[in-house]
Amino acid sequence: MPITLQENQVLLLDTNCPHSIEELGEGDIMISLVLEREFLRTDLLGTFAHESILSQFFVNALNDQTDHNRYVRFHAEHSRRVRRYFQEIMCEYYDPSSNAVAVLLNLLQLLFAELITVYEQDFIRRDENHGAVSVVPIIRYIETHYRTCTLESVAEHFAVSPNYVTTLLKRHTGMTYMQAVQAQRLGRAASLLRGTDRTVENIAHEVGYENLSFFYRKFRAQYGCLPTAYRARYHAGPR
Repeated sequence: MPITLQENQVLLLDTNCPHSIEELGEGDIMISLVLEREFLRTDLLGTFAHESILSQFFVNALNDQTDHNRYVRFHAEHSRRVRRYFQEIMCEYYDPSSNAVAVLLNLLQLLFAELITVYEQDFIRRDENHGAVSVVPIIRYIETHYRTCTLESVAEHFAVSPNYVTTLLKRHTGMTYMQAVQAQRLGRAASLLRGTDRTVENIAHEVGYENLSFFYRKFRAQYGCLPTAYRARYHAGPR
């Protein structure tokens, strides 16, 4: 099936996806980046999956769409950043600085952060065109109000029933409402452990856990270790 890319659009092709490129027109410029699948999913997309349930949702959605359709198209025509990041990537690749590897990795992460934003806008637009309530604003609301919101308050905010919120979350994220809240709390806790020197008890209370033992149990189930070990492992860096 022919795909005509507009200016600034990006096409993500799965590994070993058969494709060909027709002759470009005068003035057309196409940039092709070849990334190993493991690098893409671990070093690029994987960096976003642990930041929030919304990031995790979009990373999973991108992976799922690539697995089934063999490609994802990003309608980035109006993104000022995509063009800028590609330009900087090309400049750094052909005229590398002394720290080129780190610079390129960070530029690629910025590029995919922007592509995830573009994908989010497309996702919401598709739902709205079908007259459906999009799960994305609901997830974003939970991310913002995870310390105080309830299933009922979320449903009331979006003028839908609690059962509808539950069904929507389960269908698109595989999580119940409470699992989504727990995932957001733990993700925020992990971020604070990585980025601050605040005590574990202080962080647990910050993200909404009054029972420290319960927090330890949930954190270990999510990350495979206790919070202090997680912090030590993160600051130790790769070996």
